[in-house]
Amino acid sequence: MTSDEILRTAFTAITTGADAVITGRGHDTSRMLADEQIPVMGHLGFVPRKSTWVGGIRAVGKTATEALELWDRFRWFEDAGAFAVECEIIAAEVMAEINCRSGLVTVSLGSGPAADVMFLATSDICGESARLPAMPAPGAILPPCTRPSATPASRRCRASAGRLRTAATRPTPRSPGLLMPSWKRFARRWRQDGTSATAAPAEQPIRVDP
Repeated sequence: MTSDEILRTAFTAITTGADAVITGRGHDTSRMLADEQIPVMGHLGFVPRKSTWVGGIRAVGKTATEALELWDRFRWFEDAGAFAVECEIIAAEVMAEINCRSGLVTVSLGSGPAADVMFLATSDICGESARLPAMPAPGAILPPCTRPSATPASRRCRASAGRLRTAATRPTPRSPGLLMPSWKRFARRWRQDGTSATAAPAEQPIRVDP
């Protein structure tokens, strides 16, 4: 897709009622859209179409090197003019550290609770998915209702209300595989150079530690 096609698609979205656009491309694309005053949201962490670059479906940021490189990418998106970023399958500890330092609105999709927005699917909240994820409020998942008067819409409303009531008192369970095995090394390097500015290079896949 060319730059003109990207801009044409974005302008069409905005003129037909969208408040913003989201892109899985890099900071250069975000800068181009922001320069045209189009509110743009980036996508960091696990990006499905780039999964072969990082060895398949996996959490991102589980090593100190990868976590710090991910932090650089957050800063590049912010410098490019993005207002928000979708954060997909980022190690929860890393997400928490980045969120308190970044000016971007962060949207967690499997990256733990320490983000500005939690991305949840209604089908998961209501227990309608074949494979249910770990939920912040497991008591909110309701079994299928057999009462004839209970419509799908009413069941979903009750499930959503139940989740809101219990979310404040039940901690979000840690998803398997989102641990930071090199946390001390990460924290030490963060103190050394985690807040130092670095120039954004040409868009490249995140390096994977051997």
